[in-house]
Amino acid sequence: MIGLVLIVFVVPFIFVAFLGVPFNPVESAYYRLVPPENLNRTINNGQARHYTTFLRKAHETEGDYTLPEITRVPDGSNGAHFQQSFPEKFTRVEGLTFVHVNGSGYRLGPGESIRAEPGDVHYFLTTDTKRLFFQVRIEPGSQGFEKALYVLYGLENDGLTV
Repeated sequence: MIGLVLIVFVVPFIFVAFLGVPFNPVESAYYRLVPPENLNRTINNGQARHYTTFLRKAHETEGDYTLPEITRVPDGSNGAHFQQSFPEKFTRVEGLTFVHVNGSGYRLGPGESIRAEPGDVHYFLTTDTKRLFFQVRIEPGSQGFEKALYVLYGLENDGLTV
């Protein structure tokens, strides 16, 4: 029971607390660390049915931005969530993309974007029968966000999330 409480309440709190920590090369040597070159750029979230490929990581842009591309399989979605410290700009690349921000749904056309500001509750989904591709630009870049996705996807793939 204690393990379940930790997974359900404590682990998500840790992710939320640290997810918004932006890349700051001036204040912290920790954020200047370069990830290992052999670290996969594409990670799979089997539970949420999507892949994330880091096109550009924070350390590659001098902390200006992080740019993951999401590949979602048909009828996929993620849970509603928010970031405390940075906005996310969603841009459709291919496929039918719906983004919900603060209760309003937006259908994105090719190349169209929508932005979720810090604190905005948002999620994305597809009802298309084909794969969907879209990019999420995070400014400033966030190594904390990048690392959190590696950990979260690992936990979800191991069946350790609810």
